[in-house]
Amino acid sequence: MSYKIFYDKATLNFLIKIQEIIAKCVKLTPLSLKNIENICGLDVAYSDGKACAASVIWNNCKKEILEVSTYITQPSFPYIPGFLFMREAPLMIESLNKLKNTQDLLLVDGHGLAHPRKAGLAVFIGVLMDKPTLGVAKSLLIGKIGEYNGNFAPIVINGLKVGYVVKPNRSKPYYVSPGHKVAVGDILKILKYIGIEYPIVLKEAHKISKKCVRKIEID
Repeated sequence: MSYKIFYDKATLNFLIKIQEIIAKCVKLTPLSLKNIENICGLDVAYSDGKACAASVIWNNCKKEILEVSTYITQPSFPYIPGFLFMREAPLMIESLNKLKNTQDLLLVDGHGLAHPRKAGLAVFIGVLMDKPTLGVAKSLLIGKIGEYNGNFAPIVINGLKVGYVVKPNRSKPYYVSPGHKVAVGDILKILKYIGIEYPIVLKEAHKISKKCVRKIEID
């Protein structure tokens, strides 16, 4: 399938306008730890022209997986840096809508406010689902890293703190920023509450989405 039609300047300008509108809908409201029990991780894997979105609910009190859902399809948009929402948001939402258990916090494999237009994938998921959401990315898209205080350092864009880079003791750093209904200042306490290693629920969502697309190949 050819994606050339999506690369024209008018289309990208239109998508930027959508991002600007969504960014204005973000609420950076405080999230109490007592309201976080079921944490949902979302990831998408690709193989042979197919995509599988996985949603995994992890109960942080019982330390176990409560529920898993997947959605398989053919991606309808290419990967373009800065516009991941067009490729993955519809898939993640389809997967989320299959879940029966409630989700107190969504962790999205992608950026939130740490985005050129403060409208990363996690922002779209959070605003459209109207749930507390954090973007958890494996690389920095934009911004400068401030001074470390222990395992954490701020991500700064145009003088404003938009998230944190987390550097666990025995693994690679990752980058966390709000998507919706989570204040930047809540990130540290949330991560200390669920653990500062890369979130297990996102690891599980990644494993399941990868297994899902492999099964498509076998079938």
